[in-house]
Amino acid sequence: MPAVVAERERTESATGYGAERGDGDGVAVVPVGLERLVIQLTAQMRILVAVASIDFRAGIDGLARICLAQLQVDPFCGWLFVFCNRRRTAVKILTYDGQGFWVCHKRLSQGKFPYWPTDGPIQELQAHQLQVLLMGAVPLKARGVSAWRPLPRVA
Repeated sequence: MPAVVAERERTESATGYGAERGDGDGVAVVPVGLERLVIQLTAQMRILVAVASIDFRAGIDGLARICLAQLQVDPFCGWLFVFCNRRRTAVKILTYDGQGFWVCHKRLSQGKFPYWPTDGPIQELQAHQLQVLLMGAVPLKARGVSAWRPLPRVA
């Protein structure tokens, strides 16, 4: 199973919108050692990539505001939201697990991500495509075996 290692950052404000809600069941959080947790990606997870680059000074509250204002999606839904900076040298992932927000940040040591979507405000990726994107390759070229009986999308 693909996984993203992240540091957990808990926030209570998150623009004050829905902070008390606990309906984001789509994120599996698995302990993998001392002080490290993993966000486990599953085939039925919704992963949305924001096409427009963002100001990477934005923290959890700023990313949640972008989800609401620009992407028109509730940041508390449990989906993964993927953002890039203007130079395409870094990626941030925001998700809500029912208790708090997680933010993952990857900055390349050299070069830039060769692929970023250009159509519409958001593009959906599959879990294996996100792994390919994070490794610095073109996710649309990653072909998996088609699902015999597709799983329902969570959150």
